[in-house]
Amino acid sequence: MRTLFFVLLIALAGCKGQQATVKPTFKHFIIGQGGGFTGKYTEFKLHQNGTVEQKNFGAGIYEPYATMEKEAVTSFFNELAQLQLTNYTFNHPGNMTWYLEMPHNDELHTVKWGDHNHPVRADVKAFYDKVNLYVRGLKQ
Repeated sequence: MRTLFFVLLIALAGCKGQQATVKPTFKHFIIGQGGGFTGKYTEFKLHQNGTVEQKNFGAGIYEPYATMEKEAVTSFFNELAQLQLTNYTFNHPGNMTWYLEMPHNDELHTVKWGDHNHPVRADVKAFYDKVNLYVRGLKQ
């Protein structure tokens, strides 16, 4: 009986639940941050074709910034789709604010954080930090 129990336990431990893969349905997404003493914001728009644009807030337009490698594009867009941010409502800006925006149903869905009393999901912050570090490294 004990042998059967251990065999079942090992078999169950070896089974991994399959997660449904969510495919990106959006053609671009935006990362941004700003506020603080200066009130200055930095915003990047990342496109599925690898183009990265930086927003010129004074002119109200996006300007060419850099081009991402194809592997990075695929990775970032797939990872963002897996986060399922369109099912996550979070709007807690602070003195310094960070945000992710993506198109959804002809509107921009925004996740905004910075209020220390309301931390954003850890996976959202980790994704933002990874993309931000990569994009800023494109110009070095």
